[in-house]
Amino acid sequence: MMTLRRKALLTILLTLTIMIVAAGPVMAQAARRTLLLRSISPESTFTGEQQQIILESLLLNLQKQVAETDFVLPLNTEEEADLNRQAIINGADTVLEVSISGSMEAVNMDFRLTDVFEEAETARFSLSGKIDSRYRNIFGGFWYPAIEQLREVLVPIQNTAILSITALPGSRILISQADNQEEAIEMIAPPAEESAEDTAANTPVQIELAVPAQYRMQSTLRNHFPVRRDLFLAEDANLDITPEQAPRNRWFLQTGLQMLSFPVFSAGYMWDESRLALHGGFTTYLIGIQPFSEYSNHEGDEDPSLFLSLPLSTAEIGVSYRLEKWSNPLNLYPYAGFSVGLRILSVNGIIIDPLVPVEFTPALGVSWRLSRRIELIAGASAAFQLSADQEFTERLDTREALATKITPWLFANPNIVSPHIQVRIGW
Repeated sequence: MMTLRRKALLTILLTLTIMIVAAGPVMAQAARRTLLLRSISPESTFTGEQQQIILESLLLNLQKQVAETDFVLPLNTEEEADLNRQAIINGADTVLEVSISGSMEAVNMDFRLTDVFEEAETARFSLSGKIDSRYRNIFGGFWYPAIEQLREVLVPIQNTAILSITALPGSRILISQADNQEEAIEMIAPPAEESAEDTAANTPVQIELAVPAQYRMQSTLRNHFPVRRDLFLAEDANLDITPEQAPRNRWFLQTGLQMLSFPVFSAGYMWDESRLALHGGFTTYLIGIQPFSEYSNHEGDEDPSLFLSLPLSTAEIGVSYRLEKWSNPLNLYPYAGFSVGLRILSVNGIIIDPLVPVEFTPALGVSWRLSRRIELIAGASAAFQLSADQEFTERLDTREALATKITPWLFANPNIVSPHIQVRIGW
């Protein structure tokens, strides 16, 4: 009959064993896993109690003393031919087989370690010893020689990789996991180093990251386009990347349709990270597309022409400003603008409009960056026109739908909001 002490010991061992066996498949882990197959020769003279305590003490000592290695038991010890499959299911990369024979006075142990993926034996050794009848040494130094040899071959898996980023000096680099971008690691690229050939070479920054995992790298530098890349780091796969940091555009040409009907041409210069732009150009009403225009040369015609013409052009100078920095993942950026235009008539020659020489045009819209060079701009503007003739302004205001007087010299077109679409090419 077992003593109360032995019953308590077996109860603890069985509880721990059940917890270990119940461990299921893992997706990611900090420690490596080893499938442990224990067996006792039928020719041995151990009692049932002795066998159980020996086997459980082996498992507990391995778990406690082999660093960063998790030992799991097979679900069915009779299916030895399927141990590799069970190891893979449990996330194990090695199988440790321990065969025990003999008696308490002379215990013989054979250890065999196999790599699951290489399907090759990585270690084999045998040990012998004596177990105290009160089991005093089985939880002490009895297993120590085996533990020492297993420590040499069960080296912890390298669960990190080195990411090396060679960016332009001063670049702000953010590294975050793809599914958790709120927690990011920030680094600043150091100054370039002079090489033996007296040429400057950018100095890489390095960071050690847990693998395998998906990461997002963002690099920003003043007056350069931002760079965003998604990276997958696998085990034992260090990665070197060099972000392609192109300078932002300074000059640009722009063309499109005002009121979705009349052609617009302009050129300009940008600064403040391409957010502030000064531009000059002209809009001509000499030719337009009839269906989208609020004007018409063929009122009442059943079959009007596709095109129309008005004897008017405007020479303009203006500014625009993006309301958001270049960090939008959709590449959509709101902007506000303002321009001043000189109205030019093409009637009996080219003259400045004597009645309405100047107009002011505020605008709001959105720019969509299609590439580093090309942007698509859409928005709406309002024309406020300045007249040198106060009586003319009064007459327009009294005639419904011709104009709305704001001051004695300033009035607005009744169709005050006019849509526009333009394309900008920068360099």
